[in-house]
Order: sequence, then C-alpha cells, then structure tokens
Amino acid sequence: MSKRGLTLLAISFTLFSVGAIFGNIVFIAMSLPPFFLFVLSMLLVPPSRITANTPDIPRKIWKGQEFIFSRKIIINGGVGAVKIFQKLPDEMELLEGNNLKVLWKWWGTETVEITCRLRCIKKGECAIPPLQWQTDNTLGTILQGSIGEAIETIAWPRLLTPGQIKSLPASRLRLSRSPIFRAWAYPVRIFVKSVATWPATL
Repeated sequence: MSKRGLTLLAISFTLFSVGAIFGNIVFIAMSLPPFFLFVLSMLLVPPSRITANTPDIPRKIWKGQEFIFSRKIIINGGVGAVKIFQKLPDEMELLEGNNLKVLWKWWGTETVEITCRLRCIKKGECAIPPLQWQTDNTLGTILQGSIGEAIETIAWPRLLTPGQIKSLPASRLRLSRSPIFRAWAYPVRIFVKSVATWPATL
C-alpha cells in the first residue's frame, strides 16, 4: 500500500468518524470520495511488464561518425503513466530525435519506439547504459527498473586521406618540433602531395 493510499484512507476514516459521532450526514458524504480513490488505487496496478529489443549499432565506429539508434519498447499489463529514458554516454551527441518518452497507458498492450540520430564525438571505449523506465498509477504506486545490459562500442580516430594530409601545415602535425623533424618533414609532405596527384589509372 502506497503512502498516498494510506493518506486517502486516513482522510476518509476521519471524515466518516466525525460525521458518525455528531450525526452529520455531510461529513459522512465527504468521506466517500477519498475512500473510492483508495479502493481505485488498490485496483489499478501500474504497468510493470516492459520489454525492449537490443538496438543494432556498430561495435566499432569512427570518431565523428553518425548513426541511428532505435529501440522498440512493448508495455504490457497495468494502467498508468509511463516514463522511458535512454541515457546517452558523454561520448555521444544527440543530433535528432528524443531519448525520453512519457505516455499514459490504458489496458492492453502499448508499443512505443525511441529513435535518435547520434554522433560519436570522442574516441575510445564507451557504453550505452540500459534503458530506464518508471510507471505510476497517479495514486501513489510507483514502479521502476531497467531493461537489458550496457551496449559497448569503441570509437577509432578517423584517418586522414592523402589530400587532407597534404593540406595540413607542418606545424599542425602532432609530431616533434625538433630540428630532426623539420629536416625530414618537408620531403614527406612532397611525397604525400605527389601520391595524392597520381593519375587514377595507375
């Protein structure tokens, strides 16, 4: 029994007791609505049977790569408000869509879908946390839980093409700035430039 249900029962009992002691029909009538709400809170069970598919995302991605993240959620049993939240790791940026769904479920089966377009903004390993859910019958009974396990992926730094490398000044390269590096950096750039301009037929 929820705290809100106990409060409704206490209000109903107090009003009924006052009305019975003083013979006041108004107080007795006022005790009925909170009593009916208490009975309703005992009968209406919030949804608790929630399942979701495992999204098919690349296990290896490039830094800066965009991809679609989609989950189909099926809600069975119960009546009440449902909040579904897919937390995203710091390595992912939300470009389009919404990772939060709030809806009211009636009797029967409800199906919803969370679809987002994400972009990887950091390299290295990251994990998308399990799906979080919370249900409430608005009368004080709240249930919550999670679905599935964390989905792990790894982001690799995107390699530069020869055309991108030749456009970079030597000062932008993350290498040593010692005299030895400056001595061979220029020939390397000349070689990369020549490779990028080779005819496609070679």
